[in-house]
Amino acid sequence: MPYAPEDIRDHIGDRTHKDVDDSGTDDYVHVTRWMVQAGRHLQRVNDWSCHKEEFSLTLSEGVYKYAYTAAVWGGAALVRPRKFQGDSIRPVNTKRTLKWRDEIEEIDRGLGGQWRDSATTNTTPQFVSMMGNQLIVAGKPSAGFIADFATLEGYYYRSEDFVTSGDDWETTDFKFYDDFFMDHVDLCIIFGMQQEDESEFRTMLAHWDRTRLPELRGYDPTPHSDEQLNRVGWVAEGENRIY
Repeated sequence: MPYAPEDIRDHIGDRTHKDVDDSGTDDYVHVTRWMVQAGRHLQRVNDWSCHKEEFSLTLSEGVYKYAYTAAVWGGAALVRPRKFQGDSIRPVNTKRTLKWRDEIEEIDRGLGGQWRDSATTNTTPQFVSMMGNQLIVAGKPSAGFIADFATLEGYYYRSEDFVTSGDDWETTDFKFYDDFFMDHVDLCIIFGMQQEDESEFRTMLAHWDRTRLPELRGYDPTPHSDEQLNRVGWVAEGENRIY
């Protein structure tokens, strides 16, 4: 189950003795700022599977740039896209994935920069990339290709919602796994140190990245039948049950 920003704020208030019950207080404003900073840091340091979403995109003949807007992506519009999973993008009804290139210049070197020109013949796309807030499909799709494969599908990683106007974003649950809750709270408090002591903040953030982040990166949300159960520290060696 995801958790709500309000749950994070209340927990921080209890830990730091801040007044977070009244949205008009400085404490409330400061703690909310810590939540945003910590959330942005946490989503940036890893591609979390809880942020993965599926997309589909209808191609247009001769068009190679597809902006991240509802007008282009239709009913499957991207939700706050952060990055694509490059090796997942394929024409529907095929196993063949298009080849991902990190920069459009890599495509230019392979196809020649003229592949984007209006005079260049449309063809079967081979590559995909990102440029700004656009997905790049190269070469330009031909009518024949679209007749057989009109749609691309794949996966992308979305961002948390920290940009909705007003306080609306605070009414939406985070996408992070519920087991991340206490680590997220601790990270928020670390960002709270920044307004008091920049040096201490940087030290504690580096420590969190070095010690807590690897544990989160190794988190597996799916239990396995042969997985050993965690035991509390006082259980004697050789015991496999928690009483």
